[in-house]
Amino acid sequence: MNTTKRPRSVDFRNGALICTMCKNDRFYKEQIKIDNMIAQVMNLHRPRPYANCYICSKCKHEHWMLD
Repeated sequence: MNTTKRPRSVDFRNGALICTMCKNDRFYKEQIKIDNMIAQVMNLHRPRPYANCYICSKCKHEHWMLD
């Protein structure tokens, strides 16, 4: 699991990612491998099912992104 050491802003869809819970704009990033069973349920046909998880540095809410 890769984790950023310091929180940072994240570019997302022509703007900055904002926490949906507390409106913070700084996140830690983790790359997480998705379990095969979950990948099948989510209908992910990828050779390496990974997701980027952005964790709010203020409230710790997780925002999951599939690239």
